[in-house]
Amino acid sequence: MGRAILLALLALAGCSKPLPPGIKKITETSSVQAFDWNPASRCLAYVEGRFPDRTYLAVLNRATGAMSKWRLKGFVLGGAVAFSRDGRRVLLDAGKLGPYDSRSEPAERVILIVDTANGRILSENPLGVAGVVALGHPAWSPDPIAVWNGKDGINWRAFGPNKVEGVLPGPAAWRALLLDEPYLLVAEKQTERPRMTVYNLKDGRQTADWRVALTGVPLALRPDGSALSARWMSETGTFVLESGNPKTGRRVPLLEAEGEIESAIETDRGLYAIAKDPSRRNDTGKDFLAPRVLLVGESGGQRWSVPWTSHHGKFLGADPVNGSLLFAVTDRDQPAAWAIAPTRTALAAAGPAIDGKAD
Repeated sequence: MGRAILLALLALAGCSKPLPPGIKKITETSSVQAFDWNPASRCLAYVEGRFPDRTYLAVLNRATGAMSKWRLKGFVLGGAVAFSRDGRRVLLDAGKLGPYDSRSEPAERVILIVDTANGRILSENPLGVAGVVALGHPAWSPDPIAVWNGKDGINWRAFGPNKVEGVLPGPAAWRALLLDEPYLLVAEKQTERPRMTVYNLKDGRQTADWRVALTGVPLALRPDGSALSARWMSETGTFVLESGNPKTGRRVPLLEAEGEIESAIETDRGLYAIAKDPSRRNDTGKDFLAPRVLLVGESGGQRWSVPWTSHHGKFLGADPVNGSLLFAVTDRDQPAAWAIAPTRTALAAAGPAIDGKAD
């Protein structure tokens, strides 16, 4: 019986199709809550496991191939994850379990700072009941920062010896992005007259106020310090990817899409954005998936698009060694992280490869 099972497994392995050149699956997990990539250390951090029963922090070192995984006892991991700038620490938005707490509803949320070398918890920072809306280590700050909604406004705190913190007076945030200079781009929770707002964290001053038709979403930093964001244009019924200057408030359109723009990244090779594709039907048989398209604006001026995976996901960054784009599938079906060469051939093959339809 054992020999028969082994032969069957070998037969299945032999039937699996190799991935196209330039495409590599770098993680494969049962369930993923969040990802972050640190180019300085070439490490990928993510939260995985069967939420809320067993959740783990995993760190993959792409330079060495080493994989580490830790279960942090007494905490439920299900929120955001972010590296410190040097990659030696990781910040986790976690739930702390009290003696009578349900694992699915912990009474208190905390920011854990964990050593990526050994999984040791370096500090535990209470947030009350709120989860974070932004987490990271921007270039201007000596310490990592968390942003969350508090009773008195939008709260932020730097986790270091100086205990720098502040409160912003605006409405609650549902998405936010920390910029490399001391600015925070916030998409506000408002049913009427929605907007994105830029705050200067040094003095709490509002530096830009961007009205949007339905909603605006901060997506990523640009190398020049401005921010990539997406919004719906009521005039055309399309979505636009814009660059916003946090100091002047000026917005410049970069790419336009028929469907909602979900993720974007800019490298020295060009601009890459993922959007839903309303021109195609969902033929996956799963209602939580949707056709998507990859829109590319090359640095040389060429623009093109290719069908993308039907899975929900996001760009994590680029590998400084070979320029590969790192993309994470974050829905409940086949979560994984992928490294994709930034060539037209590899990117055109990536969507079918991720969906298991590679030729």
